Amino acid sequence: MPAYMIVFATINDRDAFQNYVEALGPIFKEYGATIVTRADPPIVLEGEWPWQTAGIVEFESAERAQAMWQSEAYIKAKQLRADNANFQVVVA
Repeated sequence: MPAYMIVFATINDRDAFQNYVEALGPIFKEYGATIVTRADPPIVLEGEWPWQTAGIVEFESAERAQAMWQSEAYIKAKQLRADNANFQVVVA
């Protein structure tokens, strides 16, 4: 069953953040991840919204999404955004 990684972010330094974005390409390819949509900014219909962006990434399963998240390559890539953005990520 497909799983969707839902990502909310506030980016503090867009130039530095680009290094993280570029590192994701081969990692997403390895884990079969497909970007479904990204909004910068999203349209907020109700409630408080502390984030600048929202995105949805599709995986073949929740297990595959977790495998990517826990992979050495992704852990290394996350370091590229550590000081440049704040994230909230869930898998549904």
